Amino acid sequence: MAAQDVKNYADENWNQYLESITELSKEQKNGNALVTSDKQMYNFDKITKKIYAKRSNGVPTSADALAFSKKHIQFVEFKSGFKKKITKNTMDKEKAKCDKTNAFCNDYWNLFFKNQETESIGLINSLQMKAADSYMTLEKQILPMCQSDIDRVLVDLWVIIDEDEIDYMEDTLADLAGKPTSKDNIFKKVESALSRFLRQKKMQMEISTIMRVFMCSQLEIMRII
Repeated sequence: MAAQDVKNYADENWNQYLESITELSKEQKNGNALVTSDKQMYNFDKITKKIYAKRSNGVPTSADALAFSKKHIQFVEFKSGFKKKITKNTMDKEKAKCDKTNAFCNDYWNLFFKNQETESIGLINSLQMKAADSYMTLEKQILPMCQSDIDRVLVDLWVIIDEDEIDYMEDTLADLAGKPTSKDNIFKKVESALSRFLRQKKMQMEISTIMRVFMCSQLEIMRII
């Protein structure tokens, strides 16, 4: 089984890359951890750099961490930047009025939210690239290293973001009831974008691969792990 083969190889060769989730989830800019936990996973960024150390055209992007369940290989990405202090749902129009005119400026706030949307699209594009490159590294580099003679791989992508899922509880209930959800639901937006992207990439892989995407808030992941 691919997951067990890769785990055995990791245990024998990559133990120096085991780090706590606290360390793995730290932001590069300020060093703040997205999740606080002593549970360890493999630092997949460092593993990827080791694998491609002699590559002349640079190192591909990668998920933050590598972990395993009984049957699945798990890539884990901790991504900050999605949480917004002001959203269309939470904005207080009275407080958002211009100090000089005491009027609400639609043009300004439309531009403000458009810029937010652009930032979110950039984060989603980054996630797509990391997912694609991580799967490529698994198929082209890691599985041959493990001498894993398999015809199917089960892979999970876990994305943990700095957003509170409770803010979208109404959307979650609506989704379960088969009703339309808000266009501003970042969990659904990211999960949908990644799922579509990975379905396209799956067709390009030589090994039969079952890919699943899981979105999770920083608070929810603490209940899971």
